[in-house]
Amino acid sequence: MNNYWKSRRPLDCALVMAAGCLGMVAPSAEAALSTYSGSATLTYTINSITNTTNPGNLGDLVVTGFFEQQGGPASHVITSGDGAVNAANAAFPSAPVTSPWSHSFTTSGSVTDGVVDASHLGWFSLDFANQGTDLFNISVTLTYQLDANAAGESAASLVHLDYFNTSASFSGSADAVASSIAQNVASTPGTSAVFNFSLAALGTESLLSDVTITGNLQASAVPLPAAVWLFGAGLAPLFRLRTRKSAA
Repeated sequence: MNNYWKSRRPLDCALVMAAGCLGMVAPSAEAALSTYSGSATLTYTINSITNTTNPGNLGDLVVTGFFEQQGGPASHVITSGDGAVNAANAAFPSAPVTSPWSHSFTTSGSVTDGVVDASHLGWFSLDFANQGTDLFNISVTLTYQLDANAAGESAASLVHLDYFNTSASFSGSADAVASSIAQNVASTPGTSAVFNFSLAALGTESLLSDVTITGNLQASAVPLPAAVWLFGAGLAPLFRLRTRKSAA
């Protein structure tokens, strides 16, 4: 055995042992993550209010805003594994508001090993009440921002908006749709046509919006490729071959 082999033997043996150990390590799992989120921000802007009976007198007109996340049949959450959903939107009780009045509704979910199937409904309204005998002409515009995000092994998110008024003189809808296999991020801004209506003595009118946010997720633990774990074992013969050549 020459001096070179003697000097290299500890290093080569250590490398061979390390490679053998790598080859013996059992495959492990790497977490796959699927996520979704959805949001809707609605803003009602009063363009004008005209008292045609007593110009300038708005004392008998009351304007209130309202938001509530609905439960029961209107919303559902099904999860398995470590699936989780966040949809904690506090209610905005009917209360006087000023223009513009804006409110947001958001939900999200995630899973690394399991399933999420969720749907939540939010109700918005801007309400007008004439508490006197004057006649009011009112003009209002709704603007909205819908955002959907979906990413991971299998993920989809939909934000759907319907808006209308109680006299059914105008209605419309809009969507934002995202999925992990197509468009991961979707953003839909928009503005409604103008709502024009009149309030006679003791009259009322409401501008209403329904927002549905859904999320569908699936993910499973993904084993690392076998080639990663076999790489170490494959190195061992190469180190042994090198040591034999060095000894020759």
